[in-house]
Amino acid sequence: MRLERNHDLGVDEAKQRVDRIRSGIETQYGLSGEWNGDTLKFVGASVNGHIVVYEQRVLVEVRLGFAMMLLEGPIKSHISAAMDEHLV
Repeated sequence: MRLERNHDLGVDEAKQRVDRIRSGIETQYGLSGEWNGDTLKFVGASVNGHIVVYEQRVLVEVRLGFAMMLLEGPIKSHISAAMDEHLV
């Protein structure tokens, strides 16, 4: 699954807002994440991926294991709504 959003926040502010999104998603889906530069890598049971913060866009890529494939629609909607709320 891949999601993108454009922003005009700059890298530092966008990263702070991604951290707000991160806390809710980590709690709900049992993930843990760590920043490496401008990339937030996360892992969990049957889920892994990363969020890359660029100067004017944020890219989210998520890989779901078989057990989570049935929840792809709701997960995508949840992440998309969080991105719209925090990045636009």
